[in-house]
Formats: sequence, structure tokens, C-alpha cells
Amino acid sequence: MDIRLSPIQFGRPVLQQCDFKINSDFSVSNDELGKPNRISMPIHTEVNAGEAMGNEYPVSLDVQVGKEDSAHPFFISVSMAAIFYINKEVSDEQKKQFLSVNAPAVLYSYIRPVIASLTSQSAYPQYNLPFMDFTPKDDSKK
Repeated sequence: MDIRLSPIQFGRPVLQQCDFKINSDFSVSNDELGKPNRISMPIHTEVNAGEAMGNEYPVSLDVQVGKEDSAHPFFISVSMAAIFYINKEVSDEQKKQFLSVNAPAVLYSYIRPVIASLTSQSAYPQYNLPFMDFTPKDDSKK
């Protein structure tokens, strides 16, 4: 197998924002408390691709887990960003695909351990973010 360097690279991801709040009104049975990821937690993601500066493309990903209400044990909001470097020979279509799918998936993999670490230090079991599919939905296949 011929392995070569990708024409797409990125700089060190940077944690931009992190907010963790325990919902003191949340109540759960002891049976459920010991089972990681058994509590239904809404997950919201938002991808922000900034203006290109030459071959540098800033991308940030915001992930929110839970809600600030009594139905969820906690609320976490984390934002991570990085500069992605894309060689000039990469087509515009490939750039678009990379910046909307691959870049957020890379950043998501850096957010996952932040959330796992925060929740492992709380009164609740460690929460491990599930895998996410950032590919656009094809509504015509419904």
C-alpha cells in the first residue's frame, strides 16, 4: 500500500469555550445512574467555516449536550477551532466536502475527550459522545 501525505492538513485544535452546569433539580434512579449514556441526552452541533486566507481555512465546531432543565443531569457547551490547510490543487468541490464534513469530524474527535473528562469528575457517570455523521442528509431518499 502506497501511503502519502494528504493535501489537507490542520494546525493544533484550540479549545475556545467550555461551559459545564449540573442541573440540581435532576433526579434519576440509582439503577439508571450506574449505566453510562442510558439517559437520553440531546446533542446539538454547529459548524462555522470562516473566510479563507490563502490556503488557510478556519473552522470551528460547537457541541452542546443536554439542556438546562430538570429532565437532564447536566448541560455542556464546548467550542473547538483549528486552521485547516488545503493545497491549491484540491478542487473546490473537494474543499467544500472537506470543510463541511471532514473538518467538523476531526474537531468532534477532540471535543469527545473534553466532555468525557468533565463528566467523569461530576456526580454522574462519564458521558461518551456517540459517533456523528456529518454528511448532508439526502432528503430525496425518504
